[in-house]
Amino acid sequence: MIIGLTGESGAGKSTAAAEFEKHGFFAIDCDRVARMVTQAGGRAILDVKKHFGEEVINADGSMNRKKVGDIVFADREKLDLLESILFPHILAEVDAMIARCGSDRVLLDAPTLFDAGLVGSCDAVVSLIADDEVRLDRIMRRDGITRDAALARFSSQRTKEFFRGNSDYTIDNSATEEEFSEKLERVIAELISEK
Repeated sequence: MIIGLTGESGAGKSTAAAEFEKHGFFAIDCDRVARMVTQAGGRAILDVKKHFGEEVINADGSMNRKKVGDIVFADREKLDLLESILFPHILAEVDAMIARCGSDRVLLDAPTLFDAGLVGSCDAVVSLIADDEVRLDRIMRRDGITRDAALARFSSQRTKEFFRGNSDYTIDNSATEEEFSEKLERVIAELISEK
């Protein structure tokens, strides 16, 4: 069983992934995979340098995520270009990780699940959403960025309506941690019982 976990930035994907792991899911953090392929010597680093320039490469040879983020979150065409560079490398690594994991329950924690083409590998998709102000506060605290920088990220992401219309389960995480946990537990129990 492969479950895709996605949704809006700041809606609680890391918390949800930890909960899935408690229920025996092997979680693959696709953001971490993206960092792997953009490390010094990583599969995608030469293409990133070629298209975005030397200035987005750190002294150690890895991609400077902040500098690239500043570029792509303000320009949809540049974001599309970055995704076209990274996604094939990420997909190849995810496939290899699934093959190696030895688990019959896999969670793909992937903010860009739909854009990367990972949704086709999933038996079900769980999307997380939350009120914009709640997400803004979480993102600013988590990443130490300004309100404007957080809002710029919002402009490049899918809408709540998109997630509701394209997911098997949509969980709203605008209220308390306890309420979110209860909703998650219900969804996980239903997914496990379907197998």
